[in-house]
Amino acid sequence: MKAVAPYNKTDLFKIIFAFLAFGVGWFADNQVTVIAFAAMTIVWLVSTLAARSDKWQWIKGKAVLTVLVFIVSLGLSFLFQPITLPSFPGWTGDAGTWIPLFSAWVAAFLGVANEAVLFAMTIYNVLLAQVLEKLPPTLSRLLSRG
Repeated sequence: MKAVAPYNKTDLFKIIFAFLAFGVGWFADNQVTVIAFAAMTIVWLVSTLAARSDKWQWIKGKAVLTVLVFIVSLGLSFLFQPITLPSFPGWTGDAGTWIPLFSAWVAAFLGVANEAVLFAMTIYNVLLAQVLEKLPPTLSRLLSRG
């Protein structure tokens, strides 16, 4: 395993500055700020794990990166636009009346899920562009060092 340098005072100042910048950005446009910080976090995570050892090299693959970005996008979409799921129909005691209620619930659930995924895809496109913009230089520096 490769040795990773411990954090020093400069890293502490960078973290404090990032929190201050996040606070200012939150008042300007909070959703764009959160997406930008999520992109930086993903780049940091992938870069750090790829630098730690050879067993984490698989994380640099396109499929893993896009799945990670989509999961973060879906989480951000729920943060920005909370959803309310329809209540599950209670058993009526008669399958003839419960099945139509259940099918209406499935339709309502899919409608809510459709809206959430649509909003998540909007975030995904912005987030993936920011991650891909920042990722190649970072990984190329890591690979040239080790």
